[in-house]
Amino acid sequence: MVEGITEKLLMPIFIKKLSEKLENEYVSIIEVGGAYTYKFKEFFKFLNTKVLIVTDLDSVDPKDNRKACKVSTPNSKTSNQTLKQWLPQKELISELLFASEDSKIDSGIIRVAYQVTEESHSYTARSLEEAIINCNNSFFSYSAKDLKVNDYFDLLKGKDLTGEPYDLAPNSKEKTVFTFDLMTFDETGTKQQWIVPKYIKEGLEWLVKNDHIEIAKID
Repeated sequence: MVEGITEKLLMPIFIKKLSEKLENEYVSIIEVGGAYTYKFKEFFKFLNTKVLIVTDLDSVDPKDNRKACKVSTPNSKTSNQTLKQWLPQKELISELLFASEDSKIDSGIIRVAYQVTEESHSYTARSLEEAIINCNNSFFSYSAKDLKVNDYFDLLKGKDLTGEPYDLAPNSKEKTVFTFDLMTFDETGTKQQWIVPKYIKEGLEWLVKNDHIEIAKID
């Protein structure tokens, strides 16, 4: 279960990058939006099959819950109803970032995955697009004589990539363009690869656990 069109379009690529075996399994990818996923709670349990919910932290200003803010904003909260009302039932971003694995799972068959801090640095993204930029900074910044990676991405052309991913992330009108640029990037021809955000990887690892399918290791 995914939040939006970006996740829906990119999830097959995430799966291909992390596990070719999972790519051959039957996996339904359904776009429901983070604000409404919790309404499917009883239906998921009735199905009695593994469900991975991929959603966003959606941090908002503690003084104005309609205003988006960086995850690092002191006392910031989430506007995501699934995170608040269901899994892991926490509203403060600081609590969500330190939530236990068990609190992200319901009945052993339903798990939520949202942005976490990448191992390479301490920054935490607010959305999927920001998370992709965050964990692929060296990829987007790569520049050689015959190849400048960020020139392949309309969103990032001419921008200073040393800034925070929050300032580089696409707005609602730019998300689809960014997604298609990512989908059509020629990794084989350029010999440059982008990686999947940590929270997506962790969610897919859980999805295939005990199913005798191995997730590829990422250096």
